[in-house]
Amino acid sequence: MFMNRLLILILLVLSGSEVGAQGILRHDNDPYAQSHNVFYPSGDTGIISMDAYKGKIVILDFWNRFCVSCIQQMPKLYDLQNRFANDIIILPVTADNLQHTREMYNRQKGGNYEMRLPTIYADTVLTRLFAIKGFPKAIWINRQGEFLAQTAGEAVEATMIQMVSSGDLTFLDRVATVRADRFKDNLSTVPTTTQEAKDVFSLRITPYNKYLSTSSLLQEDGPLANNKLTILNSTLLDIIKSLYSHSENVFLQNLGNDMKNRRIRMSTDVARRYLTMDSLRNIKDFSAKTEFRETQLHCVFATGHDTINMKDLKALALKTVELTFGIRAFVQPERQVCLEIKDIPKAFDPPDYALIKLENRVSINTGSALINFLNNNFVDQPLVVFANPSFEVSNLGFVLDRSEGYEGILRRLGELGFSMQLEERYVDVLRIE
Repeated sequence: MFMNRLLILILLVLSGSEVGAQGILRHDNDPYAQSHNVFYPSGDTGIISMDAYKGKIVILDFWNRFCVSCIQQMPKLYDLQNRFANDIIILPVTADNLQHTREMYNRQKGGNYEMRLPTIYADTVLTRLFAIKGFPKAIWINRQGEFLAQTAGEAVEATMIQMVSSGDLTFLDRVATVRADRFKDNLSTVPTTTQEAKDVFSLRITPYNKYLSTSSLLQEDGPLANNKLTILNSTLLDIIKSLYSHSENVFLQNLGNDMKNRRIRMSTDVARRYLTMDSLRNIKDFSAKTEFRETQLHCVFATGHDTINMKDLKALALKTVELTFGIRAFVQPERQVCLEIKDIPKAFDPPDYALIKLENRVSINTGSALINFLNNNFVDQPLVVFANPSFEVSNLGFVLDRSEGYEGILRRLGELGFSMQLEERYVDVLRIE
């Protein structure tokens, strides 16, 4: 049978092991001999057998109702299915039950993310067989029913489909998290930094490694068990921020929470050579995204003698990173106009959060959470700082309505008793040259 060959291949690869290197589970019952429950956009349900898709490339798209990106890519999958109808079958798969599946389809009906492909629902067999963790995930199966690869959901796109359909798997291999020929040996590419007790410090910097994208490789008994410091698949800027976050200094704490890098100044040359994650978010083409990851992301593995504490270890690692990438990183005061919070209320009556729509609620539990929210969401406005560093750790406990916008939120804070004023002052910034 069509899919029996797929099961046989997987069991042969995994023979002698209950769990493969990427966690692919052995499943002794033949899932392709079973029928699968399917929900149609019309609201009807039925039973399907995957044998009906023999001769076509099958892409199983695993999703669930809590995965926003899963729902957002449903229109793309529908368009791709129509475009390549003669060559492929895109079949969404969810472990959600019928009620939850029906609710999700109804909720999106007529909207921007309408779900127009039928889906297998209440699945346990396929989810277990391919050990799906994280969503969306895609399983690629060739015309002969042989497993090709598991990828992120974003890899289901026109260029990839055209290449796979023509028999060219080079691009698929570059982005696969699991490939058919690497179930058992994919850990061989993981760099290790084992050391003898006499070693004081050692550090290795490697290019992007897609097999280090999951926490499953960082178990205590895994190949990275002896590392005191690991930074996986990060841009140069993110690596430097991680290495700086070793102090109780308020600036350094805020630096780590600065998602928009407002406290960072990169020279023109460094910014040209080493892009930030914002650059990745702005890339729409999947091929370009893949190239970005392979050229701009790096892994850092640092170990040290037990006499070296984490602060010193990070300082040593930072110096090594500077030498490796030909850059210099240092903190320098910079004068700029900021919105300074001069005082915070000792007590207040918080607004009734029940009146705020769920999707607009922002919980503010500490002073640090307040300025991080303002600085990361209103990047065109002055940097928000506290006049007194002790305000950072103050306990607050109220909910803001993000739909009120910047001015509305400032008015709300004033009503709660916060005192704020625009001030020109020195602010520490991280310079990378």
